[in-house]
Amino acid sequence: MQQLIIVGNVGKQAEVRQAPNGQAIGFSVAVNETYKDKATGEKQEKTTWYKVTLWKKLGESTKVAEYLKPGQTVAITGRAYADAYVNKEGKAVAEQCVRVERLELVGSPKGQSGAAAQEEIAAEDRIHLKREDDDDLPF
Repeated sequence: MQQLIIVGNVGKQAEVRQAPNGQAIGFSVAVNETYKDKATGEKQEKTTWYKVTLWKKLGESTKVAEYLKPGQTVAITGRAYADAYVNKEGKAVAEQCVRVERLELVGSPKGQSGAAAQEEIAAEDRIHLKREDDDDLPF
């Protein structure tokens, strides 16, 4: 099993889409890395973009999408996969993607309380914690 942990900033407002088996909340996350160039000694910055999808079952709340605004810092644990396709211009595109298993609001964009938002979402999601496969657990 693989697991990816990223901490970055939401790039665009999250979108909620309906699917036959649930609801997908899609957004992008930018992860910035700074390093010193070995040749020049200058500070460099590299940004890696991830296409992120958080799945919710039918009937589960998608309120978290309201808090995933551009600039919001998030910590995500999930499964990584690659998506390749040909865009409208006929150019081959490859994207790094993450299917969310856990999402946490780390900071807050201006005018929003990250801690209050996290508490509201956590309280709301507690209702949906029981899953069908929980009955198979030995404890």
